[in-house]
Amino acid sequence: MPNAIITGFTKPSEAIEFARTNRIVLAFLDIELGKTNGLDLCRTLLALNPRTNVIFFDCVC
Repeated sequence: MPNAIITGFTKPSEAIEFARTNRIVLAFLDIELGKTNGLDLCRTLLALNPRTNVIFFDCVC
């Protein structure tokens, strides 16, 4: 995708606000996100755009 824009967020709420006004084609989500989790964020993103592709990872640091 030559015109792709890559954006990162540190808070799930920021990602949701972005998704409300922008089409997200691909989302990389960590399973653990502090007070919420990647599965809940995924459900919200898919509710906003069911065609979003999601890749989960579990960062072991």
